[in-house]
Amino acid sequence: HALYRGIFTPKVAALLPPGTRLRLATGDILSALPLSLLVTRPAVDGKPAHFLIEDHALSIVPSIAVLGQENPASDRRAARRLVAIGAPDADATAGNAPSRAAPLAPLPAARREMETVARLLGRHGPAQVLSGPEATEAAVRALDLRDVGVLLFATHGLVAGAFDGHSEPALVLAPGPGGDARHDGYLTASEAAQLDIGAQWVILSACNTAGGSHPSAAGYTGLARAFLFAGARRVVASHWPVRDDISARLSIGLVESMQHQQRADEALRQSILAVLHDNALPDARNPALWAPFMVIAR
Repeated sequence: HALYRGIFTPKVAALLPPGTRLRLATGDILSALPLSLLVTRPAVDGKPAHFLIEDHALSIVPSIAVLGQENPASDRRAARRLVAIGAPDADATAGNAPSRAAPLAPLPAARREMETVARLLGRHGPAQVLSGPEATEAAVRALDLRDVGVLLFATHGLVAGAFDGHSEPALVLAPGPGGDARHDGYLTASEAAQLDIGAQWVILSACNTAGGSHPSAAGYTGLARAFLFAGARRVVASHWPVRDDISARLSIGLVESMQHQQRADEALRQSILAVLHDNALPDARNPALWAPFMVIAR
């Protein structure tokens, strides 16, 4: 709440009635924080804290220079076909990196997540879903991603320096045969940047995908920026480890809101609010569950 008051001073707050869309160009320090978790009103007298995301849709832009370049029609075109990659076999991914500190946990919701999103977007053309042993780096590179509406990765995300001495973050895929480093089961940020992507949306339904390109780097310089560099219009990325079931629920809700012609930032906001206000979900108002995800647009 103190940080909120420092950024949104009374004069600034007076210019921002509830419902105002906020497009934020964050500096190096603030890029490490999803601003949706800022507390606009602290918990008092039994009333829960009120969060910034409850009043405003938020998105991150690389710089102030891009403001005013938004094309509203681009969101309406965003519902073209789906390509989804993820849920690599747990047995395969467990064996492709002997120096990992700990085995990767199964992702039971990832396959359901991809199948549900495929059904939602089915009317826009046949969806392509690569899961299990098919979710390899070679398969990703072979895809034509130039005319994709939604590119979804539902898998593990690893921070820079967390595996095999790599100095950049990566998405975990199924390893290919042999010892080829290009098929090692890690789609690193530099490899993602070399893809040719025309997607309106890239949804990185994984942990830590908004992290920096190296351990001390600012946020939004790793996987998120790599996919923007590769041509994506916008990327949904996470700031910290996320629960498999909540991540799936947020991306499904995001696509559902997008189907109703919601803008990118408002679609994510509606998906987050559905979790935050779910009285049947334990700790639903704990921002650890829903706050890590942000829209980064170019």
